[in-house]
Amino acid sequence: MAYVEPLHWMVWGTLGLLILFTPPVLYLSASLLLGGTLVFWHWEAMLISYLATRVIVLPFESLQGMTILY
Repeated sequence: MAYVEPLHWMVWGTLGLLILFTPPVLYLSASLLLGGTLVFWHWEAMLISYLATRVIVLPFESLQGMTILY
């Protein structure tokens, strides 16, 4: 049974929390979270501004193009 579960799940959880809350990991995770948030906000603003513009598409470009039948 010793080979099946060498460490109890609480030990793995404590070890994970200890690694997660050490200062280098905190700085890295906070900067990744902030960077991802800024990229998302930029993408959302670009999408909203792209969808908010009106583009008028004319079926012809000139009077000669109006007379040509396909």
